[in-house]
Amino acid sequence: MNYKAHFSVTTFNLLAPCYHKVELSDCSTQQQQNKRQPPERTICAAEKLNCRNGECVTSPRIARPYSPTSGSNRSLVPMSALKKWSQFFLESIEKYRGSFSCKTLESQTKYRWKARAQKLVDFIKEQLTTDVICLQEYWCTQPEWCSIFQENFSREYEMYTAKRSGKKADGLVTMVRRNSCWKVVDTEVYYFHDCGERLLLATVLSLNKAEGDLQQEKEVPFQLLLINTHLSFPHGSWGLSLRLNEVRKLLDFVDSYLELHPGQVKAVVLVGDFNATLEDPVCEQIVSRGFTNSYLLTHGNENVVTHCNHNGHSLPVDKVYYKLVAPYYNNAAENVLKSSQIGSSEMTFVTSLLTENTKVRMIPVEATVFPPHLGAEQWPTISEYNLSDHRPLRVLFEVQFQDV
Repeated sequence: MNYKAHFSVTTFNLLAPCYHKVELSDCSTQQQQNKRQPPERTICAAEKLNCRNGECVTSPRIARPYSPTSGSNRSLVPMSALKKWSQFFLESIEKYRGSFSCKTLESQTKYRWKARAQKLVDFIKEQLTTDVICLQEYWCTQPEWCSIFQENFSREYEMYTAKRSGKKADGLVTMVRRNSCWKVVDTEVYYFHDCGERLLLATVLSLNKAEGDLQQEKEVPFQLLLINTHLSFPHGSWGLSLRLNEVRKLLDFVDSYLELHPGQVKAVVLVGDFNATLEDPVCEQIVSRGFTNSYLLTHGNENVVTHCNHNGHSLPVDKVYYKLVAPYYNNAAENVLKSSQIGSSEMTFVTSLLTENTKVRMIPVEATVFPPHLGAEQWPTISEYNLSDHRPLRVLFEVQFQDV
């Protein structure tokens, strides 16, 4: 007998109001409305100075300048430090000059962020109905912002929130639909403890029942580990070390959780804003650990735009990865890549044995960027979409169980 179940998940970076720059004037020209550019966000200059090899340091170390009394123990200011401080001072000047411009942070204008919060809520409720919704850059420190989401979603969803460490005001939210066939059995927050002040929010979901060929229902011991995260933006060469450190901690957490709960979790799904494309070493690390890119598998390519960054680059940075785990894990990532490269229409399944008598397969059957009518390969105009500088990605999985 064959049984199957579905699992749908959405990832969406909201663009927190504390990072969103807005015009003081509400007026905008038709020419501006037709531009293909996202809402403007701030960039933290200080964050670029406080990281070395992915670990946190208090400030750049600068060697003491030459002093006649210092004898032979003299040293010069390293050129790299001078460049960093020069960049910091220049950005500080630009920030000072910008304070006299017509822009401010959205968090400083209450009516603006309340209006956008309501628009985000309406958009999610109308278009993103899934078993699980994973949000990034959720404004955790603003009670009224949180209440708008809680009042609109708490009846239909269980909401789990995790704020970033330090003074960061944003964080992650994972919302699980209450009437779904997936129920929450465990949650955990893991902090990376680095200068990016990043974290992950883990949720373990248990499948209540699967539906058979003849409409029969069957209970199956299938649990899924869902990870919601948001990795740092790749700022220069130091950003690579930071991001590789973050993805290492992410993947090590997954391995540790599986070791601490042997035989319980059968699948792992990683979702969020990875700030990375396929060629990025971060994505390569994830794939090397047995994960498959859902959008790539579904469409045979990743010619999609989910984010238009502050540099004006349109990129596919929001992702959903998945893999099945022990017992008898069969890594299909290499076959998936090969089949997509040669344009094969045959789907490659990730398969493992659930029990001695049951085989399980898991495959993404849909991967859609919203709003879908705007197309996926270019960033929309301001008049078409201006809720965030990210677009949500929704993936629908089919989980098949076969008696053997």
